[in-house]
Amino acid sequence: MTAGPLITALGLGLLTTLNPDSRIWLELIPMIAVFGAGMGITVAPLTNAVMTAAAEKRAGIAAAFNNMVSRVAGLIAVALIGVVVSGTFTQAVQVRIRESDLSSPMESRLREISENPTGSGRLDELSPQAQRAYQESFTAAFRSAMILTAGLAASGSVFSLALIRNQGEETSR
Repeated sequence: MTAGPLITALGLGLLTTLNPDSRIWLELIPMIAVFGAGMGITVAPLTNAVMTAAAEKRAGIAAAFNNMVSRVAGLIAVALIGVVVSGTFTQAVQVRIRESDLSSPMESRLREISENPTGSGRLDELSPQAQRAYQESFTAAFRSAMILTAGLAASGSVFSLALIRNQGEETSR
């Protein structure tokens, strides 16, 4: 349970190299495959560890607890990542606006579209320079989320290495 989170962290770290010009099949898909392999190597042994640690008559409780922890952790992660992405995106747009020579109406439109990145504004209404600023800001936000999650996965690997022992190792000490 140490290798899986480390491979997951590697996959997430690789995703930080993506940019608006990245190619799906040559860059994104292989990175996602590394991430997926890490998750696959992590989840099955983790579930097995939880289930084998419980007495047989408590297997249902162990399964429910494992499921509950997984769901709650997912909710917390999504909320935390959302805060990081939103904050980074907003800050990156502001920096790119300050550094650009966009016209005042184009700057206003970029701000308007950026304030609601869920689709209320259309990027094709922006000049190529403003579109690029938006894309680079989104990329910066994505990178920050990948760095955060890669760090969490790597720390999970370290904690696993330091704290989890096989039952056979415990009895031989």
